[in-house]
Amino acid sequence: MWCAGLPTLMDWKHHDFAVIYYVSTLNANIFFSGWASLIVAMILATKHFEIRFNREDDKHLYHWVGFATAGIIMMADSARYWRDDCKDVEDDKTCNRTMFGYILGALSFIVGMVMAGAKITLRRAQYVSMVFVVAWCFGVAYITYDEGPGTGVGTIYFASWAALLFALCIASPALLEIVHNALEAAPTPPATEGEADVAAATKEAPAADKAAGEDVEEEEVAVEISEKAEAV
Repeated sequence: MWCAGLPTLMDWKHHDFAVIYYVSTLNANIFFSGWASLIVAMILATKHFEIRFNREDDKHLYHWVGFATAGIIMMADSARYWRDDCKDVEDDKTCNRTMFGYILGALSFIVGMVMAGAKITLRRAQYVSMVFVVAWCFGVAYITYDEGPGTGVGTIYFASWAALLFALCIASPALLEIVHNALEAAPTPPATEGEADVAAATKEAPAADKAAGEDVEEEEVAVEISEKAEAV
């Protein structure tokens, strides 16, 4: 229901409900409550999907669903922008960026739905998300800056950043692991003579303390035995 209702609410070209133009918001309450209703509905639907198909162990299921949702929103709003403003225009920078957003949004929606529906290993899912992190880093800059269709605060703007954030949520554990492994595999610089002497002294100190402690303990035992012998 919300997928059917939101396009009408956000259609600034024919209805002045939530947005009067891409650069400004007419009614913030309608704008944000409409999108919040869709987000909550998607969370509930994903929870039922998770229980129905025993996907509780898939920690990135919600991220893929959110990524696919952001992709289809980008695709739908870019298509509407193209229909209203770019249909008969040639070689326009804004229209070229709009078409890029449409293609990237469509690919994100398809891949996100496939990754959410299919059981794929975590490593492969993370590699796929890394590709889209790179794509959306460029996409956010290309769509929301300069002459892009998402320069104003609106549907395209939020969908671009949402897609990038969901992709980062999936890829960030793998990226951190790669950095951690690279740091562990890095060769350590050779120690200088002073550092080597300090390290050797540090290793010998506990051994010397242990030997001294053992000697003191043996002397205490010998004294205790002699005292018992004299008492007897």
